[in-house]
Amino acid sequence: MRRQIDVIIPARNEAAAIGRTLGALLEQAADVDLRVIVAANGPGRAATLDACRPFAARFAVLGARLLTIEVPEPGKARALNEAERASRGVATVFLDADVVLRPQSLSALAEALAASDPVLAAPAMFVRRSCRAGVRAFARIWASLPAVEGHVVGAGCYAVNPAGRRRWAAFPDILADDAYVRSRFAAAERVVVARGGFDVELPEGLALVKTVRRWRAGNSQLSRLEGAASDPRAGWRRNMAHLARHPKFWPDLPAFALVTLLARLGSVESLSDWQPQRPSRAPARAAR
Repeated sequence: MRRQIDVIIPARNEAAAIGRTLGALLEQAADVDLRVIVAANGPGRAATLDACRPFAARFAVLGARLLTIEVPEPGKARALNEAERASRGVATVFLDADVVLRPQSLSALAEALAASDPVLAAPAMFVRRSCRAGVRAFARIWASLPAVEGHVVGAGCYAVNPAGRRRWAAFPDILADDAYVRSRFAAAERVVVARGGFDVELPEGLALVKTVRRWRAGNSQLSRLEGAASDPRAGWRRNMAHLARHPKFWPDLPAFALVTLLARLGSVESLSDWQPQRPSRAPARAAR
């Protein structure tokens, strides 16, 4: 019997990207008892829903189900909370609308989440190469940081079993939903599955600065939220100690430092400003 798994996808202005995301899930639909729930949120939701419609019949042929819901109010937390109303209360993957899951990811996650004890799981993360040297340099350091490499980062894909989902009530209205969920689990309860993976695509130029700024804002919100402890592997002191031990990253330090500094100089406009900024041209292969 196929294991049950739901995939929740909050989507804001994602008409151009969501086809790739759904296509990757469709290729794995025969491996699990699958329900996909897309919550089209804020501006651009009509176009996002239109982009999803051709996939519904294709999922049904494989015994899976694609549901779409419209969430007029902006904010990722609203989209997540509304989408959960349509879920089955089974193992659930929370997936950004521009993240592509590699083959076997869903079956690997379903196996990891079959435990009765609380589990937070994710596939391995792969950072796609950018055509810009500065972005590649930033990505090499970021992907190597102690709180990122080899850990359940969140960063667009994480999953919990029913016991794990009981660790919190509704999603709070903060930018860093992934970090919030991770803070609910001890290190021993977090699993990076051995099969599959997911690709993240860092933007370029000012869009990368805005993305890092959102990460910082989300972490600041999380640190102010009662009961949400920060990751002990994170922090600039630990990051600097890590870089000091790895001279191979030293040539990348100027680009990493510049992006980090610029991200500190501005502020995020609102909690609804959670849509990722992607580069206009498709990346090449993954950088790992």
